[in-house]
Formats: sequence, structure tokens, C-alpha cells
Amino acid sequence: MRYAINPRFSFQPLEDKVVVWDNESGHTFVLNNTAWFILYLIDGGVSSYDEIVDRVSEEYGVDRDEVEEDVKRFLKEMEEVGLIWKEGS
Repeated sequence: MRYAINPRFSFQPLEDKVVVWDNESGHTFVLNNTAWFILYLIDGGVSSYDEIVDRVSEEYGVDRDEVEEDVKRFLKEMEEVGLIWKEGS
């Protein structure tokens, strides 16, 4: 399963977080740097679940098993708000 970012959202990276705008509804929310890293990966073509987990594990020096559930939960939450979707969906 591969993910893609919904183009209706805009991002403004700041020092230790990123502000996300929904250009249709006008809603905004703030994500931490780890969440931004995951979105950056998806936007850059690293978009399968396993690839994302591997890259987050490598980037933060954390065992893959430790980050797997967090990544899964984050992707599910971002799908629910419409920020990302599974390609082909």
C-alpha cells in the first residue's frame, strides 16, 4: 500500500514543527517534526508503509518495532482528516 498527499493542503515548516492548512476549509493544525518527516517522505516518493517505518527508524535511531505502531497510528489519523490517502483509493 502506498500513500499520497492530498494537494488541497499546504505546509509551512517552522523550526520545530510544521503548520498545515486545509485550503478548502481554512482549518489549520500543527504537526511535530517526526510527523513532518513522514509527510516529507511521502511527498518525496517514499510512500509504502514499510519504507516509511524503515526510514523513521533509521532517522531517529529507534528500533523498527518501536516506531511501527506510532507510524501506523499517524498514517491512520492523517487519512481520517484527508491529508493523505492510499493510492488507488
